[in-house]
Amino acid sequence: MVMRGSGRFDGLRRLGGVLLDAALPPHCLTCEARVSAQGTQCLACFGRLQFIAEPVCEGCGTALPYVGARRCEACVARPHRFAAARAALVYDDGAKALLLPFKFADRTELAGPLAGHMARAWAGLLARADILVPVPLHWRRLLGRRYNQAALLARLLAGRAGKPWAADALRRGRRTVPLGELGAEARRAAVAGAFAVAPRRAGLLAGRRVFGQYPELFEDNALDVGRGRLIPTTSVDEYFAELALWLGVPKSSLSMVLPNIGAFYDTTSGGNPLGFLP
Repeated sequence: MVMRGSGRFDGLRRLGGVLLDAALPPHCLTCEARVSAQGTQCLACFGRLQFIAEPVCEGCGTALPYVGARRCEACVARPHRFAAARAALVYDDGAKALLLPFKFADRTELAGPLAGHMARAWAGLLARADILVPVPLHWRRLLGRRYNQAALLARLLAGRAGKPWAADALRRGRRTVPLGELGAEARRAAVAGAFAVAPRRAGLLAGRRVFGQYPELFEDNALDVGRGRLIPTTSVDEYFAELALWLGVPKSSLSMVLPNIGAFYDTTSGGNPLGFLP
């Protein structure tokens, strides 16, 4: 009985889709051209998207010139405070046609196609993540925008990957200035101390591999995609615990064998729940 009911429901849904397409013919998400299915782009608009594909740097996600390389020169010279970051698209005019209306013009229907691109680009990272955490908006900005685009994407990605997500795991302690026109240093200063783990959610995140957005951690503009929306993943706590085990020292003694480790990881306090310096 359940299967027959489900089949009838699917049939009615398909019929509804056909009737909707007949009444309102599907158009490209980013222009007025007709397309064959709702929620898609025409060939011209889709062709303007530049997808970032393997091989990429396992640190920042920058495209690498040949297969076999693991990290770009910038990541080798200056390691980041996150374990890995990925971008699905090059942030150019093609990507802006999807991203900017989604973020600023109430085009929430764009979340699905964007999440699809992200899920394909980050399949490996999503598989490793324990939980997805979006960056929160300040409550005043949330009232003005009416939705948090990061939370919409996190919900869809969590559903695709079969992972939990927590919209309230981080809190935003103060409002920040718009970051769009700021350089890397100005952005870092603007958001310093603006985000913190919600105390009641600290236990949920401690020791977990977290997939989320942390724009305050970016080191340079090369990592900025969509006004700082690269998404790093994975707490570094696990990485350093394994490194300490390999070196045969307690994690609190890593600074004895790696003198520069204090520049990007706090070994004295055991690290905060996300494994990042405050």
